[in-house]
Amino acid sequence: MDFDTVVQAYERKPSKLAGIGFIITKDESLAHDQQIVGVDIDACRNPENGNTSPAVLEFLKRLNSPTQVSPSGCGFRVFCIGILPYDVPSKTGYFIANDLSDADKAAILAKKPTIRDKIANGEQGFNAIELYVGGPRHLTVTKGWMSEYPTECENRSEVLRYLLKEYIKENEPAKKSSRTSKPRNSKNLHELLRNEYPISIDQLLDISGFTPEGSQISGPNPWLGSSSGHNLV
Repeated sequence: MDFDTVVQAYERKPSKLAGIGFIITKDESLAHDQQIVGVDIDACRNPENGNTSPAVLEFLKRLNSPTQVSPSGCGFRVFCIGILPYDVPSKTGYFIANDLSDADKAAILAKKPTIRDKIANGEQGFNAIELYVGGPRHLTVTKGWMSEYPTECENRSEVLRYLLKEYIKENEPAKKSSRTSKPRNSKNLHELLRNEYPISIDQLLDISGFTPEGSQISGPNPWLGSSSGHNLV
């Protein structure tokens, strides 16, 4: 629904509706680089006093787009226009800097105890970020925009490309020790598998147009093309 209709519906039944939200989804009538990008930053703000991760504040300052405090008080919602790097529909991860104080982390955990499960699974938990340009993905909207940021959405594709590279790491749990996961007889197991299930590269890949070069083969990159015909080995 359009915004005015949503507000009217909420005002008619405020006790039955939790609030107002915006659904990020790709609009086929718009150019691919003119889509609305929704940014959800969580577990980065002390809901009691507003203390916020310095890295997140710097990120918000450089993104310089319409920003709200999330309903929980522990994060932010940001909206802009553009695309994500490599034109992906979404990206999730954590800020490289895990720079909250212990007191701020305790206040966030009191409000969002499920973060403990993420930390137990090897994730950072705090200073999380999700970005969406595809969808559908619902983002809650609070009462007002923060005055230090603009209220109009502008294209931030280039800014996002640099910010994600500089501030964000992939959402990956800690890697387990190879000592516990690697079979003791891995060498024998690999040999057994090779003998039992022999396979060659031409059974996995289309190598038509490729030529042998010693123990390797070379040919043109199927996506990027090649002026020499031998840029993929």
